[in-house]
Amino acid sequence: MSVIKVNAITNVAGSGEVEVQLPLKLKEVSEPSAPSQGHGLLFIDTADDELKYRHAGVNSGNSVTLSTSGVSLSSANEFTRGQTIDGGQNEVQLKIQGFSTQTTNPFEVTTSADADLFTVSNVGDVGITNNLALNTDASVFSMGIGSDFTITHDNDIGATIAGSPITITAAEASTWSTSAGVLTISGKTGLNLQEDGTNVISINTDRDIVIGNSTSTETISIGHTTSETTVNDNLTVTGNLEVDGVLDNTKLQSYKETIDTVVQNAATVTLDMNDANVFYTVLTENCTAIQFDNMVAGHSATWIVKNAAAGGSAPYDVTFGTVKIGSGGSDIGKFPSGEEPQWTDTVDAVDIFTFFAQDISGDGTVDNIYVMVGGLNFGANS
Repeated sequence: MSVIKVNAITNVAGSGEVEVQLPLKLKEVSEPSAPSQGHGLLFIDTADDELKYRHAGVNSGNSVTLSTSGVSLSSANEFTRGQTIDGGQNEVQLKIQGFSTQTTNPFEVTTSADADLFTVSNVGDVGITNNLALNTDASVFSMGIGSDFTITHDNDIGATIAGSPITITAAEASTWSTSAGVLTISGKTGLNLQEDGTNVISINTDRDIVIGNSTSTETISIGHTTSETTVNDNLTVTGNLEVDGVLDNTKLQSYKETIDTVVQNAATVTLDMNDANVFYTVLTENCTAIQFDNMVAGHSATWIVKNAAAGGSAPYDVTFGTVKIGSGGSDIGKFPSGEEPQWTDTVDAVDIFTFFAQDISGDGTVDNIYVMVGGLNFGANS
C-alpha cells in the first residue's frame, strides 16, 4: 500500500486540489507504465535518479526528464503552439547539438508539407530554399574566419565588395554592365584585359598601354570601315604599314624604301611585291622574263639591275619579251611607242626600270604592266 506523509494540509476544496505548504518529497521508484488517459505521473526514476513526468498525451506517452539543464525528451517531439525562450543575460538562449557521426541535418525549418525552408547540416553547411535578405541599411555580409571577404550595403541602393583577392569566374557567357553612369575598372599597380588567360590589353603603373603583343598572329582592328580614327601624337610602326585608301595631306619625312635583293637562279627573275617594291638583282645569266608575285592594280615597282660577268666572259642580256604576274601568267608588258626598253650590255653597268600595274577593264585584275626606263648605264666608273 502506498503511503503519503503530510505534515499539514491547509485546504482540500471541492475542486479536488491539494494545497501543500511544505516541500513534497518523492521517493525513487522504477519507471511506471504510462497512466490511463486523463492522468499523469511525477516520479524520481531509480535508474538515473532523475525527476520525470509521464502522461499519455505528452511526448507520445514517454517520460519527460526535468533537470537543471533543461527538459529531455526520449523521442521526437512536436511543439503545437508558439514557444518563447527567455534565458538570462549573456547565456546561450538555444543550443541544438547533433551526434558527431550524424549524417542528417540536426536543425531544419520546414513547411507543413515537410519541404525544407532552412537547414543546417552536421558540418555547418546552411541551406536556404529562397531569398536571403539583410534588411538593414549599411548591413554587412561577411565570410572567412576573420571576415576577410565582405559585401557592405552603402545606405542607398549600392554595395561594396571587399576581399583580397577577388576572383569572379563564370562557366558561360557573362555581362558586366551598368544601366546608367560610368563603369570604372581601376588597378593599383596595373590593369590587364585577358582572353582565355592571355593578355590582350595591358596598362602598367606609368599608364603605358600595350595592345595585343602576346602572340605574333594577333590582329588589331580599330573602328568601322566608315569611321574616323585619330592618333594625337607620334605613331611608330616597326613592321609593315598597309594603307587601303588615300594618304591625304601627308608629309613624308625621313622616308626610306625597302630594297629587296633578289638572287637570280633562272632566266626568269621573280619580284615579290609582298617583300618590297624596290628590287636589286646582280645578273648571273641572261634574263628573258620578269615575273611579279602579289602585284595588284595600282602597284608600282622599281628594278635595279647590275650586269656582271664571271671569269671575264661577255656581259649578260636582259630582254622584256615576257612581263607577267605569277608563274602561270601571260605577257602583259607595255612599252613606250611599243618598243622594249634599252639595256646596257656593259660589265658592271647598272640600269633602273620602273613598272606600273593597271586594271583597265575594272574587274579587279591587272590588264597591263607599263615598263619604262628609269635610267641607263650607271656604270662603276660613271
